Amino acid sequence: MDSSKRFKINSPKVIHENFDDETVIVNLDTGNYYSFDKTAAIIWGLIESGVSIAEIMQFIGERYRGELAETNKLLHAFIAELHKEQLIIPLDSHLVPIEKSFNSQSRAEPNADKPFFQAPIMQKFTDMQDLLLLDPIHEVNEKGWPFTGK
Repeated sequence: MDSSKRFKINSPKVIHENFDDETVIVNLDTGNYYSFDKTAAIIWGLIESGVSIAEIMQFIGERYRGELAETNKLLHAFIAELHKEQLIIPLDSHLVPIEKSFNSQSRAEPNADKPFFQAPIMQKFTDMQDLLLLDPIHEVNEKGWPFTGK
């Protein structure tokens, strides 16, 4: 995967909400929902801000300890999984506004004690697909909502 590539959240098909140290994402097309914590939530936030894969790798490298090749491999695999799940879509790099670029002022101090990088984990849930895929506008009739046609 090209490290200069940028992605964006696949909205309006994908919605998300941050809760303390967890991010919950819902794909309204598939009915799947996801829970991200720790590094997965950080990476999601960086993607949302419009930074490139290279900038995400730089951010992670400055804040975490770990073998660089393995960290980058895990990062690329996570981004590929996000794309496969249709949570993110490619963004033309030249369309990203300057204010969405990587903010170098927020970088960690080079000598700071860094935690070890933990692989980003995406928990996927499919148990509410039927409910999430109901279309409240088109599924309403005299019986009310939700009406599944049964």
